[in-house]
Amino acid sequence: MSRITHIEPLLVTAAGKNFIFVRIRTANGAEGIGEGTIPHKARTVAACILDFAEFLIGKESSDIERLWQMVYRHSFHRGGPI
Repeated sequence: MSRITHIEPLLVTAAGKNFIFVRIRTANGAEGIGEGTIPHKARTVAACILDFAEFLIGKESSDIERLWQMVYRHSFHRGGPI
């Protein structure tokens, strides 16, 4: 088990479109990358990732379902696309 130490949104432009990826690192060196692009809202998604990072950093990385529920259910725009 390892705690989340770093969360970084990555904005990538390709073929005239913006894509948003997120890189998550843990204390034991594990790293994961996810994608969360919403057309024409890449910077909004990146800002949301940074807001979530404040909550997620320091949490146990293996507790995926609980963390997802916390982020999804306790966000200002619950259930929205962002």
